[in-house]
This record gives sequence, structure tokens and C-alpha cells, in this order.
Amino acid sequence: MKYFITGLIFSFILLIPSSGYAQSRILENTKVEVTYARKQGRTMAITELVAREQTNRAKKKAAKRDRLIPRNFVGRYKNRTVEKGKIHDGEDKLWQKSIPKSQLNGIIPKVNIDGLFSGGSPHDPTGDVGKNYYMQSVNVTSIGIYTKEGELVMDFTGNTLWNTLGFNSGGDPIIIYDQEAERWLITEFPSGFGGSANQLLVAVSVTGNPMGEYDVYNFNTTRFPDYPKYGVWTDAYSVTTNEEGAGTLHGYFINKSQLLGGEEIVEIQRVAVPGNSNTEAGFFVATPVDWTGLTPPPAGRDPLIVSLNDASWNVGQQEDQVEFFSIDIDWENPGLTQVSQLSIEVSPYDSNPCSETGFYFECLPQKGGGAIDGIPETIMNQVHYRNFNTYESIVMNFITDVTDGDNLSGIRWIEFRRTDSEEWSVYQEGTFAPHDGLHRMMGSICMDKNGNIGLAYNVTSDTTYIGIRATGRRASDPLGIMTIDEIIVAEGENPIISGTRFGDYAHMSIDPVDDRTFWYTTEYAKGGTSYTRILAYELSKDTFDIGPLSLVGPLDSGDLDENEMVSFSVQNFGLDTIREFEVGYILNDGLEVKDSVSFTLMPDSIYVHKFDTAEDLTALGIY
Repeated sequence: MKYFITGLIFSFILLIPSSGYAQSRILENTKVEVTYARKQGRTMAITELVAREQTNRAKKKAAKRDRLIPRNFVGRYKNRTVEKGKIHDGEDKLWQKSIPKSQLNGIIPKVNIDGLFSGGSPHDPTGDVGKNYYMQSVNVTSIGIYTKEGELVMDFTGNTLWNTLGFNSGGDPIIIYDQEAERWLITEFPSGFGGSANQLLVAVSVTGNPMGEYDVYNFNTTRFPDYPKYGVWTDAYSVTTNEEGAGTLHGYFINKSQLLGGEEIVEIQRVAVPGNSNTEAGFFVATPVDWTGLTPPPAGRDPLIVSLNDASWNVGQQEDQVEFFSIDIDWENPGLTQVSQLSIEVSPYDSNPCSETGFYFECLPQKGGGAIDGIPETIMNQVHYRNFNTYESIVMNFITDVTDGDNLSGIRWIEFRRTDSEEWSVYQEGTFAPHDGLHRMMGSICMDKNGNIGLAYNVTSDTTYIGIRATGRRASDPLGIMTIDEIIVAEGENPIISGTRFGDYAHMSIDPVDDRTFWYTTEYAKGGTSYTRILAYELSKDTFDIGPLSLVGPLDSGDLDENEMVSFSVQNFGLDTIREFEVGYILNDGLEVKDSVSFTLMPDSIYVHKFDTAEDLTALGIY
């Protein structure tokens, strides 16, 4: 038996209060259905499966033959508007047209490489980062495992996982790393027709090694589960899908402890919440909120799904909103599961900034002619949550028209905050669209441990091939603006061929080791079609930036006693030399232990501090 020390967390917080909080309301007569994920078996280690696959060419040909283009966008119809007078009321009030020159700070790319290429349409790249590896996946379906230096260790097909258990890849993969459990999830829907397509596949790594064994599950959905998105919470994995069109939004909440425990039958609660049938694009889905960071949500905090609510869709609604649906899951008695809805007013947006018309979401121009996907009216993958102890934060993004009806797509980004005594409300929001004529779309946003925000996205115009760019801001910067100089991640090289799909989503996550490196994957125009890209970056150093690096002692052991001394390393991540600072820790929600230190800590240098207070760790447990 071993004892485990989970780690230390420091926070430097500037909290600016806001007013005008909306009140949540319980939705009456919420439809909650119980279903189950069934374990199909445990695979051999991926390394063994890949070795077998490489010696079985027939199997690889069959996997390629079974690939189908996903049946996306159930309920899609031509644009329509209910309340046209509410769409345009001048330029976007938050339009950021330039970067403040006095605030320029650079982005430091650690990895900037082409990712997997499957030949599918679209690629729909997804990826997440664990302790030692980054895993990427693309339609339909290839998976790659990379070192944190960007070296591809191995790649394999989704069918490497599914075929031995009787399934074939269908598409829309999502990769998730559960930082708390140190486990990987590989997900997608299987190929098939009719009722056989109405299900989702989830493979859960048995250990933290992405190349090890996986437990494979499937669960049925009422209809075809188009556009599945996943989020991690404390007691559930949240999944949203598009099954009935815009009128009803569906969320599946998978019992996390049962899934991670490898149980044969895993309970799932399927919850339906109100959507909106009056959206302009017709395709309308909710997005799950994903917990990021070392600190879990406060006890009793429920998983969330979110959606847009444009005033132009509703008679009588005056302000544009974002809807928060909080799911209070009762695993013992599903009949007592409750859903609370919180409608938060935000600055006016036009969620359908489409200047072109075409097949599905082809609504933005590109160089060479033809329209490409913009994905309007959708909160983009992923919505990230963090707990900073004294407050909680959620960041999200979607596209909006920054003009007065001329349809130039910019990125609306929002940070919501809440405290124990107050509900969620807007802390800051902005619309990023530098005045260069480029449409910015399909963004991904994330927040690091210090409250700094990274934002990456695609760009396009009738004179620009589809490329990739990135920006960001520091927590101490003026609210509502991106202050990091925009960088070009990759330039587009060709038009996307008419009728070829370009992208439904991208994916950004944070390295769980340093909690500050942003990992991002998307696609761009290259090679006559599109390629995927993988970017890892930090925001450049701030002047003052100090924090804990690692726990030095005590470490995992079978014989810890009542006189364990705590020590950990502290690094100067900033540009300035620091000579006086404070260090401290809290053990198991006990009293704070804090010391003042006088030590010359040069930039990038490390100091190890040992506390004089002895801790009693004789009891078996996780500390």
C-alpha cells in the first residue's frame, strides 16, 4: 500500500466585482431518461494491436473500406430570421480592431507542426495533452500519439480499437484526458445505417499510458448522435449531441466512477432541455463545460451545458443571451434529477455572420472562389471551467458579425465568473477582429493556471486561403481585449475544393504538468485540400511570475510517519529578479502554513524551500 501526495496550488488573484446577476430557475417537467453504457471488452495494449495491424494488410484495407462520411447537421435548413429588427444595431459594441501597441507581448511556440492527414472531409481534428504525451485524432478515424516535443510516436486507426469488438469507425472523434483520474478517453460514433448508427463508442484507458489497454463501451442514443461533444466533471462525463434538430437540446451524463471502475454496466442519464427552432441556420446544439486545472469544482457544483440565445430568434426577447443549464444529477433516484436554467445577458451579437451561401455551413468566402464552413450559432469546442478557490471561471467563444450587417466574422469571447455568494455573470467579453478584412472563425479558447487566456482560430477572405492564427491576453491586462500580438501559425496554400467540407470544430487544452502550455489542433488549406496542424505555446514571460514547480517531499511511500517535513521547489518564471516572496501550503483543507523568504531568485532559477512544521501522515490515504 502507498500514500499519495496530490500536490500544491498557488493563486494570485485580482477580482473585480460586477453587478446585475441573473437568477437561475428550475425547469419543471424536465425529461430525464436512464440508459446504460455496456462494456464490450478490454483491448490488448495499443502497441500490441498496432503490431498486429501492421502484419495484417487485409485488415487495414477493410478498415479503410468501412469509412463513411459522417451524416452531419440534422435539422439544417436555409437561413431564416424571426425578429429581423434585432439583428443589426450598428457595429459590434465590443469590436477590437487592433492590438494596443503598449501591451505587445509575444507567443512562444513550443511545437508547430502538421498533424495527421486522413483524406477525410472534413478532418475535424481533436486532441488533448496528458503527463507525457499529446494525442490527436481526425475523421474517420486516425489517431496519433506525440511526445511533447512534437515527435509522432505511433499512429493507428480507430478500427484498431473497435474492430476486435465488432464495431467500425464512423467519425466525429473527440479525445479527452481526465487530469484528475489520469485516464484517456477516445470517442466517436460507429459507422452504420438506420438504428445501428444510433450509438456512441467510448474507449477508456486502463492506465495513464495512452498506448496501453482500453476498456471499450457503447451506448445507444434515441436518434443518430450527430456532432457529439464531451466534457469532464467531478462525477460525470458530459456529452451533448444533435438528434432532433434545434427544438430540443440533449445531454448525456455518464457515471464517471462506474466507467473508470471498468464496470460491465454503466449508468447514463439522458436529459432534454429547451432549444430554439427559430435559429437562422437551423443547426443548433448545446456544448458541455469541461473542468480544467488542479482544483476541482466546489462540492455540490453540478455539470453544465451551455448554448446561445440570440434575441432575433425570439418574439419578445430584447437582449442576446447565453444559456447555462446546470444538471443536478441524482444517481440513486433519477426521478429527482433537476435542471436549472440561467439566462445571462451579454453584449449584442449577430450569431450568423454569413456573407456567402452554400452547402451545409458553407457561408464564408475563400481565395479562389467558393464558400467554406463557418459554423454559426454554435459555442465552439471546448468550453473550459477553472476553480481559482475565491472564484470560478468559464471561458467560451463563437462567431459574430462585427459590422452593421455587412457580415464580417469575428470571434466573440466571454469570461464568466461566479463566487459562492453570487451566480454566474459576465466578468469580461470582447470581439476580436483586427481591421484587416479577414474573417476569423472556428476558434478555440482556454485559460491557464494564472488566468491568462489563449485564443486560436482560422482566418479566410476572398483574397486569403484558409490559415491559422493565435493571440491571447494576460490576467492583469485591461478587461475585454486581446493584448498579445497575433501570430501566424500556418498560411493557407490553396482553395478548398467546392463540395469538400472544411471543419466543424477545433480543440484547445492545457498541459496538466505545467498548467500553462496551450495545446491546439485545427485544420487549414494545404495540398489541394486541407491538413491538420498541432500548436503548443506559452504566453511570453511576464515581469513578475513566480510559482511552485514540484513537490520535493514527502513523496509516495509505504512508511510515512508523524514527523514528515514538507518541501517543494519554486521557480521564477518571469523576467525580473525576485528577492523577497512568500511560500505556503494547505494540507487536506487544514490551516495554512506560510513562510516569508529572503532569497535572490534570478529569472528561470529554482529555489527549494523546506518548512519547519512537521505533518502527521501515518494514516493510510491520499493527502
